Amino acid sequence: MAGGEGTRLRPLTVQRPKPMVPVVNQPILHHILLLLRRHQVLDVRATLYYLGDDIRSHFGDGTERGVRLSYSVEETPMGTAGSVKRCEEFVGQEPFIVISGDALTDIDLSAAVAFHRQRGALATIVLTRVQNPLEYGIVVTDDEGRIRRFLEKPSWGEVFSDTINSGIYVLEPEVLKSVEASRPVDFSQDVFPALLKRRAPIYGYVASGYWCDIGHIGAYRQAHEQVLQGLVDIELPGRRLANDVRIGRDVLIDPTAEVRGPVVIGDGCRIGPGARILGYTVLGANTLVEEQATIQRSIVWSNGYIGRGAHVSGAILAQQVTVDRGCMVGEGAVIGDRSVLRQGAQVAANVKLWPNKVVEAGARVTMSLIWGSSWQESLFKERGVSGLTNVEITPEFAVRLGAAFGTHLGKGATITTSRDDHPASRMILRSLIVGFLTVGAHVRDLRSMPVTIARRAIPALGCAGGVHVRVDTRDPACTLIEFLDHRGINVGRPVERRIESLFFREEFRRTPADEVGTLDFPARVLESYVDAFYAFVDPARIVRRRLKLVVDYAYGRLSTVLPSLLARLGLEVVALHPYPDPARAPRSREERARLLEELGRAVAMLGADAGALIDDDGERLYLVDEQGQGIQDERLLALVTMVALRGRSGGLIGVPVSAPSVIDQIARQHGAQVLRTKHEARALMHLAAAHRDNMVVAGDTRGGFVFPEFHLTQDAVVALGRVLLALAEGHRLSELVAQVPAFYVQQQAIECPWEQKGRVMRLLAREAVSAREAEYIDGIKMFYERGWVLALPDASEPVFHLIAEGKSPTDATELIGRYANRIRELQKKGA
Repeated sequence: MAGGEGTRLRPLTVQRPKPMVPVVNQPILHHILLLLRRHQVLDVRATLYYLGDDIRSHFGDGTERGVRLSYSVEETPMGTAGSVKRCEEFVGQEPFIVISGDALTDIDLSAAVAFHRQRGALATIVLTRVQNPLEYGIVVTDDEGRIRRFLEKPSWGEVFSDTINSGIYVLEPEVLKSVEASRPVDFSQDVFPALLKRRAPIYGYVASGYWCDIGHIGAYRQAHEQVLQGLVDIELPGRRLANDVRIGRDVLIDPTAEVRGPVVIGDGCRIGPGARILGYTVLGANTLVEEQATIQRSIVWSNGYIGRGAHVSGAILAQQVTVDRGCMVGEGAVIGDRSVLRQGAQVAANVKLWPNKVVEAGARVTMSLIWGSSWQESLFKERGVSGLTNVEITPEFAVRLGAAFGTHLGKGATITTSRDDHPASRMILRSLIVGFLTVGAHVRDLRSMPVTIARRAIPALGCAGGVHVRVDTRDPACTLIEFLDHRGINVGRPVERRIESLFFREEFRRTPADEVGTLDFPARVLESYVDAFYAFVDPARIVRRRLKLVVDYAYGRLSTVLPSLLARLGLEVVALHPYPDPARAPRSREERARLLEELGRAVAMLGADAGALIDDDGERLYLVDEQGQGIQDERLLALVTMVALRGRSGGLIGVPVSAPSVIDQIARQHGAQVLRTKHEARALMHLAAAHRDNMVVAGDTRGGFVFPEFHLTQDAVVALGRVLLALAEGHRLSELVAQVPAFYVQQQAIECPWEQKGRVMRLLAREAVSAREAEYIDGIKMFYERGWVLALPDASEPVFHLIAEGKSPTDATELIGRYANRIRELQKKGA
């Protein structure tokens, strides 16, 4: 399979296919062909698509590599299985191997074939274990190696194993009979799941050799380091000298030069007086290093020139790059083919220059040219794009990100934009707007607006999507950019990947001057929200009760909006922290707990009917009853569920997989049904959207609530309105809480290094068979006679979250203690 473009390896792959990217001075495909020859697989066909002529002209008929090589050229991509289907006559009636031409490996192919024959398999997938399986297809097998489950590019909550699909398959010709020749078909997404569904003998062989998908710059650099460390069984070029130095033919090294291994120096290189070539460096053929130049931990392709006194550290220089005298190239920099750095120029760390760039003498390049900055693996985190303000999230970055989102939505699309009050958010939002306008998208700027109101405005204004910029409440030094779809919900992962692809490839639709997008500022957005809120909660009923409420705005933007809204409900309101200040907003559970304690004291002292803490720019609600007791987490979810169902019969309740069984008990009392989803706000909103007509409320255990009858996004004000309606009927808040049936939940966080998470999940999934029942919605939830326990790997921290519910406090404590100890034990094992 040699048709890959290698978009995340750009600028290295701008003018060459990914299999032609060199590893220690030979294309990746060269190493694959030698591996096949080693295992007596001599008849080879390469499927080509992107710049396929480069591969054909370089490898010819394969004679120089000891194989018989032919080619299958695709005009349009047909998918992995579709590509192989085109080679059906080449395969004939014998078992055959499919292998990626752009992954570096020394896996024992003969052992994989033997396993395949021993099991009588129709298809055998060669598996390998990796520390971070998120970007790969996970494969779950039983003790005999038979495949039980596939997961393509899972979230951490779906990581039930660390064994991943290596892209190497041993197949019987019969597999191709079910592959359609007229459309793109993929092995991992189409063929293998279909075989699994009909219970065909499909197996996974866990290989112990080296395997690295060279999918991004970091992996490319790592592969070189591991080769030079001797961790990969491939043929290294040249002859070996002392100090772990390898040199090719016709190499001249001045006696005063310092060469310290591990180092590989290609044919025809020249190393001048006093030059220093230090560990983990590879020089391509015919590279000239002048006197007093220093190269360390760097990869320099063929025909490079490093001038006198130049310094290259931790960088990658593609083919025929010129680094003139006195230049400096920083850590992580990547310089594209035939680029020229003139005398004294400097390229800062992590900057990428695409091919044929010229940097003038003495210039300092601090941002990438025709390429992103430091986002080669993933832009999006759990809630959106987040990074250090003016370091990672810069105006230049935001313009390109805006152009990517605008290109995704299409020319002429209308986008709402909104932000918090921070000056940095204003700066970044304006840069995003510039990006939208350049690709012909129209902008309706809401300016400073709480995110809950901005979300609802998107469908109300008939827009294709929206973006909201705010200080990240988890780290005030960071900016958070959230991308929203036409319903106001955070976009799904497929859209995130589409935006990333457009961003990295810079495939933006530039428009002529007369087609540049327009910018306007819609009126009455806030008034529209307020009118809808009053229609939803029926304020007349609340006005008659004359409730007294203490509200902690937690330094959020809602403090400028909510007072006037609450005034029409006839409430006597006392406000705490009633002004926006992102730097002082609560960022942790502990900080929020302190605010709740303060709120409780205020409620008790003032004799108020209730207290409300509104956090996360109006998206999360926490309550305090008239006695000053806090109501949050699972108890608040149960309370709001009960309040939402009052006077109703039937309907759906949406909750995360971690929600306690008391929610099911409350739902049954009202003839309702509970649906569970992943442990993230976006999943809850998407669940509400999918069942909008029947969903009464969707809520999580962190104070987020969605009332689809009002809107499909989380809104603390709407949830508070429903609670106020219940109080208006004459109930005290403590009395309502007392009506919630007893339940017993325990939580604990267990540290676990990133590199062990996948293995721990695999072993937990294997042990889950001892449970009465297991669910894999998000993490692994195991049910026992006395309760259940959920093991959920954190998406952004090296931590496992354990949540357990028992029929008694002792049961919950016993369950969570047992699995906390088990996770610690599994980390120590080398299984």
